[in-house]
Amino acid sequence: MALTLMAGSQVSAQETAKPPAAEKASSPKAKKAKKPAKKLPVEAFAQLDFMDKATLSPDGRFIAALIVVDGGRRIAIFPTTSNSSQKMVALQTPDDMNIRWLRWVSNDYVLVGVSALVDFGSKTQQAYVSRLLSVRRSDGAIERPLWDKKGQDSADLLWVDPNGSGDVLIGAQGSIYTNDEDFWPSVYRVNIPTGKVSREKKGIPNVQSWGVDARGNIRYAIANKDRNGQQSLLYRGEEERNFRTTQRSNIVNFDSVELPFTFVPGTDNGLFVEEDEDGKSVVKEINLKSQEEVGIRHSLPELDIISPRLSFDRQTILGFRTSNKDNPYHWTNETLSAVQSYLEENVKGAQPQIVSYDRDLNWFLIWLSSPSNPGLYYIYNHEQQALQLLAKANEQIGTKRLAKPRYVSYEARDGLKIEGVLTLPKGVEAKNLPLILMPHGGPWAADYVRYDYWAQFLANRGYAVLQPNFRGSTGYGKAFLEKGYGQMGLAMQDDLTDGVLHLANKGIIDQSRVCIVGASYGGYAAMWGIIKDPDMYRCAISIAGVSNLRREVNDFGGSLLERTFKSQWGRMSEDFSAVSPARAADRVKSPLLLIHGKRDETVDYKQSVLMEDKMRDAGKDVEMLILDKADHFFERQDDRIALLSAMETFLMKHNPPD
Repeated sequence: MALTLMAGSQVSAQETAKPPAAEKASSPKAKKAKKPAKKLPVEAFAQLDFMDKATLSPDGRFIAALIVVDGGRRIAIFPTTSNSSQKMVALQTPDDMNIRWLRWVSNDYVLVGVSALVDFGSKTQQAYVSRLLSVRRSDGAIERPLWDKKGQDSADLLWVDPNGSGDVLIGAQGSIYTNDEDFWPSVYRVNIPTGKVSREKKGIPNVQSWGVDARGNIRYAIANKDRNGQQSLLYRGEEERNFRTTQRSNIVNFDSVELPFTFVPGTDNGLFVEEDEDGKSVVKEINLKSQEEVGIRHSLPELDIISPRLSFDRQTILGFRTSNKDNPYHWTNETLSAVQSYLEENVKGAQPQIVSYDRDLNWFLIWLSSPSNPGLYYIYNHEQQALQLLAKANEQIGTKRLAKPRYVSYEARDGLKIEGVLTLPKGVEAKNLPLILMPHGGPWAADYVRYDYWAQFLANRGYAVLQPNFRGSTGYGKAFLEKGYGQMGLAMQDDLTDGVLHLANKGIIDQSRVCIVGASYGGYAAMWGIIKDPDMYRCAISIAGVSNLRREVNDFGGSLLERTFKSQWGRMSEDFSAVSPARAADRVKSPLLLIHGKRDETVDYKQSVLMEDKMRDAGKDVEMLILDKADHFFERQDDRIALLSAMETFLMKHNPPD
């Protein structure tokens, strides 16, 4: 059975290594790069960040993170300072296992969320299965809590005891069969040090997820009914036994029940991030039983609150991530505010971001980020005001300043304001440049001014790169999102074209030297772009793109929310056949490169195979690259090298930058 295959994927034996050298930060001020920009090797951009998902232990003495060794990721635990006697513990993971998150459950144990694509009966029936690993900090010993459960997901971490006992609450399915009562996830209490397991709450039909308060009390459940697309919030008070429905929504309309990010202790009230009457995102206190608003607890002048940052016990708000694009964090905690101020005063040329902190707010993991550089990781001790370099995110790029992206805006042909991100090649006059139009995936997503290794790679090769946030993108309000309904392949595509015309009218780009490149939904838009506007683009690259929309929607068949997902996609187009690239390959005039990973569970690689067949049948210029081990996000370094190399070769052939 599929689960047996995954359970047999062994993590290698413990390895030891020296921790990343902690050296005193020299002047963090950025030096001006020489012009013109030097062409860097493909491998520099394809390199995985040296450290990812890093988090401090509760006492601040250790860091758990994914690190890169010889192009592969390893789970690592190492001391915060170099004067510790403990050496690094580094555990290699198999290629077919994805590490989703790391979480300290005490000073001695780290819990790891993993997933792998496995076969359910046959290779035509595959799905991601989620499980947990626990790693002992002192020696790297591994346990597999709840791996005896036979469901698809046994890794829904709901709560960690803030007192350090090692107790956690986990939602886990016991079966993959919907007619089995164990299909619906139960809540289990697991003590990670001892391995003791007890069931706290048996699964309830239609309930797919649970929520707890900061004290570990199960307070709500989320139920979904595919028959009518209804989602319900089932709630119970702190001392109550039974749940009752207090809120309903229709997820077909992309509405979902509102969930608190924490509870007010001793009450039925929760804190929520919601819009006020003026459409601004604030923190509201709402009674979950009555659904009545108690009041607005936090509001920031002229800024939307996006998400909270909470204390170690998740009961106290320490600050917020906000809509401020230049300085997104607003700290309400005095210590964190002081740390942020100190960093901003002493670090120039980069945006310091507090990634993780210990229970006492003395040790901090800092990421110095920049849209033109992958970044640097530092350790900061507040008591000593000591800032020490921990690691460069990308050793090959180091502290080099690459191209500097910026926001641009333009009007679509119907007058709608569209914002996007424009990256221009460094050291080159912004005049008559070749352009790569790069729409984002989703389509319910957005691009921001931040380090983007695809955009930086293309800019380094001499291309201007435009990433439009077309109608239907997130982050611009509900009305903007809804303007995408029914407009897939129509106005959503026109928004992309209008971005090209805007830059051409400004004289920034040469309209005769434009290619369109995208992944996932962006891959669809790349294929549809050379069909809808065949004279606009010299070439197109589709990465993990959807070529047959009807087939993509039909792939939801057999899923638990099959009708709901199909209905959601149905809102995006009245006629999938009319806007599916595979059905219009005969209209293509430009060369097309298709790139897809065989381990892609988000978009079946056969979508690209189908488009290749249709292009060849129509006598069109098409190339295909299938990567056997690549997933939807190209999380392996070798796959990234192959991806960028293929992109460069194809673009140099059909749209050379000079």
